[in-house]
Amino acid sequence: MKFWHSLSLICALMLGESFLLSVEPGNIAGFKLLYWVGSPYPTWSVSWCGQTGNPCRYLAGVGGTVESPTTADQIYVYEFDGSSLAFLFSQNFGDVSFLSGDWCKSSCEYFVTGGLQTSPLVIWRFEGTQFNPQGIYPDISLGQTSIYSVEWACVGNDCQYLAGGGFGENTLVVMQFDTSDTFCTIAAQPVVQPDSIVSVAWCCDGSGNHLATGGVGDIFCPGMSTINVYDFTPGNTTLDLISTESTAGIVRSVAWCGDESATCKYLAAGGYGMGETEDASGIAAITILSFDGSKLTALTSQDNPSIVTSLAWCSGGGCRGDDTDCKYLFVTGVDKRVIVYRFDGKALCFITYIDLPLSGLSIKVCDSSEYMAVGLRGEALGNYMRLYSIEYESCIPSFPSFPAPKPTPVPPLPPCCD
Repeated sequence: MKFWHSLSLICALMLGESFLLSVEPGNIAGFKLLYWVGSPYPTWSVSWCGQTGNPCRYLAGVGGTVESPTTADQIYVYEFDGSSLAFLFSQNFGDVSFLSGDWCKSSCEYFVTGGLQTSPLVIWRFEGTQFNPQGIYPDISLGQTSIYSVEWACVGNDCQYLAGGGFGENTLVVMQFDTSDTFCTIAAQPVVQPDSIVSVAWCCDGSGNHLATGGVGDIFCPGMSTINVYDFTPGNTTLDLISTESTAGIVRSVAWCGDESATCKYLAAGGYGMGETEDASGIAAITILSFDGSKLTALTSQDNPSIVTSLAWCSGGGCRGDDTDCKYLFVTGVDKRVIVYRFDGKALCFITYIDLPLSGLSIKVCDSSEYMAVGLRGEALGNYMRLYSIEYESCIPSFPSFPAPKPTPVPPLPPCCD
């Protein structure tokens, strides 16, 4: 077993560390650190994949250095059964650095990675003990110098389409993957605005197959950026821009959320002020937008203590099994924290936070809303990925204590979680 994995086992002794606050029943009470796992480089992207009965079965972390590609293993894959995290394997692809990775979640059979500069877009087949490269597509084929964000689409057959966003001649493309011969073709014409795409996110509903993007409006001239939503129709060779919203600075992360009334109801975006340095003095912001199937509308904005690098929605465990979609927004950034906001459909309200040992780069909540993975950035042995369980307040009401029994009965307390 490699040294990093031995270190991971040692670090797992931290099992049981908890961060709990007292809040209303049904709210998030805090987080319990289950494991932290070592890797020699920053973990830029984390991704969950599950199967029937276990939506949080596999966890992958993707990493590398920004300054230059690395020959160390860039992908680490683990299996999680709800109580123990087992290392499966790590993957090396030569002198490259991967910045983004995503499971094809409907089957966990395929994984895609995108990377920095000369790092290609690679589609891998998961074979239990290794990732087997099925398609290697140099970034020049996408017209991109760097691929910052990749995500499998929710449209078409299993693992059929994916989007890649980055920097270069073509900032955004949609590709089609044929699992029968592993041949990848461009299914939509590249889009050249904004100048750099940092985050992509798919959402599909009855009104269309929506692809949201966030990035940098002009990397050579600080100014406005845009949050865009495109529609994609299989068979078409173009992406249709259906809505755009201007915002200051850089949008580092976008994430969809919906409820029973609409699958693609809200879009969250987080980033920082353009021209500022990446520290707490930067202008950091979170924006929540509503989407009606054809148009984005800004709902609310929230200042954040530091630069937002990644955000993720969590439906919440609720109370008495009454989950509420889009209930929480988890945010991480350079201030070495995960901050939890509660969303009521109109505004964000701060709930709690946990400290991290290093700056957060990526955050993903498992579909069950029970577990959260965070990828971190640091130096030397301090680069790793952390796995937390999300702790919710109990629905059991707490009765007040009295100095002495009274002859009359105590009136019943109001029911919990009305």
